[in-house]
Amino acid sequence: MKRITLILCINLLALGIFAIPLRILHTNDTHGAYLPQSYSTEEGYITLGGYLNLWEHLEEQRQAAPRSIYLDAGDQQTGSAFAAMEYDGAIGGAVIKVFNHLQPDAATFGNHEFDQNPDNLERLIELAEYPFISSNIIDLNTNQPLGNKPWHIIQLDSLKIGVLGLTLVELPEKVRRSNVEHLQILPYQEAIDLYLDELHDSTDLIIVLTHNGIEADIQLALELDERIHLIIGGHTHSYIDEPLVVNGIHIAQAGSYLSHLGVIDLDVEDGIITSYSNRLVPLTSRPVSPDNPLNTFISQMSSRIEDELGQTIAT
Repeated sequence: MKRITLILCINLLALGIFAIPLRILHTNDTHGAYLPQSYSTEEGYITLGGYLNLWEHLEEQRQAAPRSIYLDAGDQQTGSAFAAMEYDGAIGGAVIKVFNHLQPDAATFGNHEFDQNPDNLERLIELAEYPFISSNIIDLNTNQPLGNKPWHIIQLDSLKIGVLGLTLVELPEKVRRSNVEHLQILPYQEAIDLYLDELHDSTDLIIVLTHNGIEADIQLALELDERIHLIIGGHTHSYIDEPLVVNGIHIAQAGSYLSHLGVIDLDVEDGIITSYSNRLVPLTSRPVSPDNPLNTFISQMSSRIEDELGQTIAT
């Protein structure tokens, strides 16, 4: 009987039965796009996006795949009246409140997180109930990574996922210099080398969550080794709707302004990705469910925008 059990276990291992499935949901460059927007297609116009629809789609995906994580690759801020309003002590505070309800497991800093002064960014980090991570932005006042979080480890059952954040090295050229003069921006590889050994020893899967742009992500993949499994990025608003593999590393990005939600399905076994697929799910309109926590807040903020800016939100 013991021999039969042993043979069965060996066969199950050979078939990959013990591979662990994981779904990764990801967004980037959402830019405060709080309402659906109209997009032109060959068949005509289609309405996509908005925070309410994102919440509904995230719930659908999470229910379909309970072992899932959600990552955001930066530029949550700037691009709409919603993001420009002061809320809870910060310009862009309303965006953070929305993302608190969306419950990302981690987010990295995009360049537009630095559009306001350092005190404003500090307040945004305080408001966030999820970790902002970046391994290559050093606060010279503390000599620590900005927000004190270069990486974040997510544990789902027995699976440990390490997420390492990176922000574009050209950051000082993209924003007002006074907003970043207290920061040092490390080269990507230098920052990764500071933490990779530690992450590799304590995780099964390593994701680099970047706001660098697709060309920089491709170049980065060429310089990395097999300890890095995925790069999930932003900045260039690229739509990657089929597998892109460079030097054995999968690269993903999900467009911009919440037109799509990135969905990656993979299996992990002994620190190796044994199967992988990715797609972009259009954020089509969904009925607002009674338990959607954003419904009242979006309505209140829309009314405030109309009152304060004289901007008509809907007719």
